[in-house]
Amino acid sequence: MDITCRIPTVDEIGQLADIIGEFEKDNLAKNYFSDQPSTNTELLSYARDFINSESKRAFVAIANKRIVGFVLFILFTEDQHLEIIDLYIQPEFRKLGIGQKLLHSVELIATKLDFIIKVEVYEKNNPAITFYQKLGYENDGVVLIKKISSHTV
Repeated sequence: MDITCRIPTVDEIGQLADIIGEFEKDNLAKNYFSDQPSTNTELLSYARDFINSESKRAFVAIANKRIVGFVLFILFTEDQHLEIIDLYIQPEFRKLGIGQKLLHSVELIATKLDFIIKVEVYEKNNPAITFYQKLGYENDGVVLIKKISSHTV
């Protein structure tokens, strides 16, 4: 199977939004997030942000003329790093090296810019943690979160 990784085109915003929606539903089903699913309009807007922005970027994996995976990341020029926001491969295309190809595309950008790469992974997402660690990513700290409710203010 021929898989190519590249920057998505404006014509692919709808496809990218659809697969971002799949990613979101997958995470909600695994209880990685507690939000409500995004609307189609919200997904389209989010996808458009990563195609039409200087600081937000995307790479997509294409098989059989359709998007089967993506990586979204943001460039932070002030402290020379890029942050991977989301990486997703449709289940039937996993274990084919697509995630590694997408990360390689991001790593090439980081190398050209002399940036480091950061990625935040939900602590219970063991497959993602294992995936990144196999590719040389190291745990470098702790994210502290405080949930604010109207009862605590």
